[in-house]
Amino acid sequence: MDKRNRKKKTVDDTVCEIHKFNGYAVLSNCFVRSTNLGCPAIGLLGRVMDLPSTWIFSKAGLIALCPDGETAIDSALNNLKEWGYLEVEVKMPNENPTGRIQTVYKFYEYSAKDTSIPQYDYELETFMVDNAVLNRVKKTDN
Repeated sequence: MDKRNRKKKTVDDTVCEIHKFNGYAVLSNCFVRSTNLGCPAIGLLGRVMDLPSTWIFSKAGLIALCPDGETAIDSALNNLKEWGYLEVEVKMPNENPTGRIQTVYKFYEYSAKDTSIPQYDYELETFMVDNAVLNRVKKTDN
């Protein structure tokens, strides 16, 4: 092909630049690639996964961190519950050493309920950090 018949290279009108610094979170592709979760739910789960292990979770604290407001947070939490990325457990006073009703929020990077993500041969790795139980997908194949 000579120079006159060569196709011109086109450049997209949209440019995406990502500016990062050393403080970052590593997120699982499992929930990020889900087509069942909305963008607010994915963002909220990413925000929760980025919180330090010493952070004591409360819905009011989450609302204070996110500018979206209470109804948007409730909607995102309900979306996460619907697809199995969040379990909410209510402990009664007799099950709790403090003698009060306690709500336990369990967030997961992977959900067996969500079939929209690529299926991996996976194994869940559970470990404790301070007072939190964390679950992480440990990929074995694929």
